[in-house]
Amino acid sequence: MAGAAVRVVDVDLADPATVVTLRLADHPPPGEVKAPPRGDSAFQKLVAGTRAAAIMNGTYFSLDARPALMGTMVEAGRLVHHVSWRPHGTTFGLRAGNLPVMEPAPRAWWRDHWLSLTAGPRLLEDGRVRVRAREEGFLDPHVTGVATRSALGYDRPGERLLLVSFHTPVSLERAARVMKALGCWQAMNLDGGTSRALAERGRVVVAPGRRLTNTITVYDSRDPAPSALGRAFAGFRKVEARPGPFGLADPGPFACGRRRPRQALGPGQVYDFEDWRFVRAQGAPIVMNYDGWLETRGGTIFARWPVSAPPARGFRLSCLTRPLGPSMAVTFGAARRAGRLDGLVLEHRASVAGAAGEVALRIGNAVIGRVPAAAGDAGRHVVAFEARGPRTRVFFDGRLVGEAAGVKYGAGLAVSGAGAVKWLLREPL
Repeated sequence: MAGAAVRVVDVDLADPATVVTLRLADHPPPGEVKAPPRGDSAFQKLVAGTRAAAIMNGTYFSLDARPALMGTMVEAGRLVHHVSWRPHGTTFGLRAGNLPVMEPAPRAWWRDHWLSLTAGPRLLEDGRVRVRAREEGFLDPHVTGVATRSALGYDRPGERLLLVSFHTPVSLERAARVMKALGCWQAMNLDGGTSRALAERGRVVVAPGRRLTNTITVYDSRDPAPSALGRAFAGFRKVEARPGPFGLADPGPFACGRRRPRQALGPGQVYDFEDWRFVRAQGAPIVMNYDGWLETRGGTIFARWPVSAPPARGFRLSCLTRPLGPSMAVTFGAARRAGRLDGLVLEHRASVAGAAGEVALRIGNAVIGRVPAAAGDAGRHVVAFEARGPRTRVFFDGRLVGEAAGVKYGAGLAVSGAGAVKWLLREPL
C-alpha cells in the first residue's frame, strides 16, 4: 500500500464474536494493579499460551531490568496498569459494544473503556494526516525517524479495526498515508522496530527481536475468547462518569490490593497497605483494606513515605477519596510536631441539606484555596498532589484547588475524619 509492504489484521468489530483485549507478560492477579509493571516474556511463549485469532505487539516499554510501560491500560474493563506521570501520546479505547475511540492521552477517559491502550503519535484524525510527534511528547529518533512500524486504526463507521505491521521502513507521515489508503478514519502509531510482532492462529508471522511486555489480542468465532473473558465482555456496560485529573477515575472493585478482612488498629499497631506502613496516630480509627480501600472513622492514621527521598524532579501522589461522614481530610507531607500533624491539608466537607459541600486547601489555619464539592462518581473523588521543587499544586476532580510555595514538608501522609482512600500511587514527574 502506497509503496510499503504491510501485513494487515482486519478485525470485524460489528461481529458479536469479536473480542479484543490486552495481555501483559506479567499479568496482575485479581485485585492487583501494576504500577509500574514488572516482567517480560518471549513472544512465542505469549502466543503458545493464548489461543487467539491474532496477537500483535502493543505499546512502548523501557529496556530497564524492570520494564515500565507507557500509559494507563485497561484490560477486560479492569485497570491493570496505572501511569499518571506521562500524560502524552494518543489513547485508543474500545467502549461497550466494541465502539472505538481515539483521543489525546491527557483527555482519555478510560473509566468507560473495555480496552484502553496509550501509544502514538497520532497518524490520522478524521481522515486527515495529522502527525505532531513533538507536541505529543515524542522526541526519540527511533519513533520520529524512519522505522519499521506497527500501527492501529479504524474506519469511519467504527466497524473495522486494522492492526498493521510494516515490513518497509517508513516515516510517520508515510505510515499515515498507508493507513489512510487502507481505509482508516482514525489511526495511531504503536511500538515498532525490534518490538514489531504478529501471530495468526498460533503461528508467528513476524518475530520480534526482543522480549515483550504487552500485546493486543483478538478472538473471533473460529478462535473464541475463553469463557470467563467472553462472559465479562457480554456483561460489560458503559459507565457514565466525568473525567478527573490526568484521566483518573475509580476503576471499580479491582483498583489495587488483595481483598483482606476488616482490621481495627490498637494503640501502636501498624497496618501494611501496598508499600506504605500506616500507624494509628490519634483517636480510635478502624482501618480496612477491602478491594483497595483504606478506611478511617473518627480518628487519624499516619504513614511514612515508602522511599527515603522523593525524585529530584518532583513527584505526584494520586489517590481516590470517599467521604464517609460530614468531613474528611488528607494531609500531604505530614510531620508530627508538638503532638499534632502539620502539612498541606485538603479538607472535604460533604454537602448537607440546604448547603453545598466545599473543598478547602490550607496550611495550618490559613486557607490558600477552595472549590465547591460537586457530586462525584458515587461519592468518589480524585485527589492529586503534584510537588515540583518548592511548589506544590493540589487538584480535586480535575480542578486546581490551590498552590503552595516554600513549604517544607515532612515525610508522611495522614488521613483523618470519616473517609477512605484508594490507590496512593506515587509517580515521578
